[in-house]
Amino acid sequence: MKRIFPTLMAVGLVLGMASQQAISAQDLVIGQVASLSGTNGADLGQGLQLGLQLAVEKTNAAGGINGRKLKLITKDDKYIPDETVKLTKELISEANPIALAGYRGTANTLAVIKSNALTDAGIAMVGTLTGAKEVQGAANIYHVRTSYQHEIGQIVEQLGRMGVTKIGLFYVDDAFGQSGKEAVEQVLVKQSRQPAAMAAYDKAADKVIPSIEQAVKTLVAAQPQAVVIVAVGDPVYEFIKRFRALAPSPRLVSISVVNPDAVTQKVGLKMAHGIGFSQVFPYPYTDSVKLVREYRVLLKKHAPNAQPSYFSLEGYISGLVLAQAIRNAGSQPTRAKVLEAMQKMDAMDLGGFALKFDPVSKNGSKFTELTVISQEGILRR
Repeated sequence: MKRIFPTLMAVGLVLGMASQQAISAQDLVIGQVASLSGTNGADLGQGLQLGLQLAVEKTNAAGGINGRKLKLITKDDKYIPDETVKLTKELISEANPIALAGYRGTANTLAVIKSNALTDAGIAMVGTLTGAKEVQGAANIYHVRTSYQHEIGQIVEQLGRMGVTKIGLFYVDDAFGQSGKEAVEQVLVKQSRQPAAMAAYDKAADKVIPSIEQAVKTLVAAQPQAVVIVAVGDPVYEFIKRFRALAPSPRLVSISVVNPDAVTQKVGLKMAHGIGFSQVFPYPYTDSVKLVREYRVLLKKHAPNAQPSYFSLEGYISGLVLAQAIRNAGSQPTRAKVLEAMQKMDAMDLGGFALKFDPVSKNGSKFTELTVISQEGILRR
């Protein structure tokens, strides 16, 4: 399986030095704070940035919006919630963005919500890479991905159709993991079942490995038929290697926040083969869907060293939705007008991917499908 992302430097034109270029008074600035470095899935933040920039390139190539160009300014929070808040406030005050987009992380998004940075600035956020129930319906945030509850429900239902009744859970002990844990419990309760075992790891640097070791022991002892993974970054790879070494038979299924290519690279094809992944966006590796076809053309043109991925496609979708909201905001768009445009956004079809934002949850999609790493290392539907 090809690597989804080269390094940031290799992406070249698209990522370039976008966050360091001078801002024109006529630019319509889109602000983003996400993980571009670190060990907790920096490739996810890089993908979101790349996809947003593709949407900017597409919009600007068509003349911009009312003759004004979009400009993406991105800051790296290293997946640290306090940094997300700090950098968001800096971005709002220094770059004067008309809206925010392409954020990442449950704890990070919750920190921004609790800081009141969005409401104080009266600014919309379109797209954040989390499906946690705690962020659904939060003021000023509009989601292009489905909720974890729906996503995990689809995983559990699919496992049930495969005859899997004993399901374990491996999760991170933070807001993201707890949200996934509650979603698994709720789905199983509806089916009058209980998890075979649930085990969390502590992401504190000195506790990660010992807590993963204990989680593996707990889950192996429960003899589940499958384990759902609600975690991200290096701990996922560590868990897979340790769990597979002791229990090669149970199915492993991750939710959509994990990069399948990274799993194959980190644990090797032998251990990666058969691991499942839920996905909440269309398959990005073929041209069968119009939206994906257009995205792949733009990717080849502006970032020829980058491979298609679910995460850059997610960023691209967020960018397209935001661009439409800015258009809908009229000839003199403001933060307030863009926020109002998102509140009134009609159902839209981006070319095989439909969105209709629920007025309560502010969630626009319920799209979910399952994929699996094949024996050849290819992600298959």
